[in-house]
Amino acid sequence: VAGITISSGDANLKLYDGAGTTREITSGANTGLKFEGLYPGFRDYGSFTFQNASLSPIKIALTGRLTNANGNWDELKNNIYVAVGEGTKENMTANYTGWVSLNSWNASVRSLNVPSLAKDEVKTYNLYVYIPADVGNGIAGKSLTNVAFEIYGTQE
Repeated sequence: VAGITISSGDANLKLYDGAGTTREITSGANTGLKFEGLYPGFRDYGSFTFQNASLSPIKIALTGRLTNANGNWDELKNNIYVAVGEGTKENMTANYTGWVSLNSWNASVRSLNVPSLAKDEVKTYNLYVYIPADVGNGIAGKSLTNVAFEIYGTQE
């Protein structure tokens, strides 16, 4: 028997800013996403679109971790919460991760708890930012810059 070809596929997760596949975010790229004027009770979100662009017919599970934040980390790490979900600013229709402090996002890789992406599937999720109303004014004038999350796609 001759002429046999054997090759492997790949697991390829692509990330785009906003609700669409217009601008791919490559590793280390700046999304330009800003959450400004935060206060106790603040809630907002930014959208990201994921695509399973694998050559292989596999599903990809999504996980993530906060890997960098410069600025007033000690004052804000347990006062700012982030969730991955769907919906609007006022009405999150699905909260997949639950509200998790920046400190906990930084401590270890966490499942995004979103449905796995099938081959060629494109799905938009929101990254919500929330400050509980009981935080108080101790966060006034504080900021974080260069906040970075690494998102991982793992074959299922």
